[in-house]
Amino acid sequence: TRRSSDLEGGILYFSDQITLLKPNGESRTVWADIQSVKRSEFYAGLTAGVNLSNSFKIYSEEYMGEPALSFDGRFYMVERVYSGGSDWTELNCSELNQKCLIRQRLRGGDGLENPRYSDWSVPVPCAVFISGAMPQQVQDVKAGVLSADIDVKVTIMFRNIQPYDQLCINKRYFEISYIKDIGLRGVWLELYCKEVN
Repeated sequence: TRRSSDLEGGILYFSDQITLLKPNGESRTVWADIQSVKRSEFYAGLTAGVNLSNSFKIYSEEYMGEPALSFDGRFYMVERVYSGGSDWTELNCSELNQKCLIRQRLRGGDGLENPRYSDWSVPVPCAVFISGAMPQQVQDVKAGVLSADIDVKVTIMFRNIQPYDQLCINKRYFEISYIKDIGLRGVWLELYCKEVN
């Protein structure tokens, strides 16, 4: 089944379905039209350090500010929202192109950390940037400790993560040095990590 809408004198067919994702785990499946990102949007995104990969056009009434979506087994971050009037909304997205596993230190009732780690969690979609250089002009929001030895930056949807939790990415292990809540909105977290043996 496909939905259609009469827009600007023509018929627009929404023949695909995407799943809109909220940080609290809620999700909704809606009809969409999947397109390539316009060249001007793509290069504007690169200038801002964002690699836009796809554009998803959906009915405006169905978009409620979700920061991420999934389509065809892949996950995407919503980077820019463009409204085409009251009928449709276009979501320009970057792909979360890798997955990581997260494990956390066990914590007692007194809040103190136990050095033993709990079992690995399920895979978490993320965007990964591996670099040997420390990120510039990064405010440490949560950890209180700034490490100059940063090997990887990971962007994920907001989760209950603490400094010194660990990530496994492509069979390499990283410990979280500090955490940045992007925009202080509780939607995206940037995890700055150093590799461990």
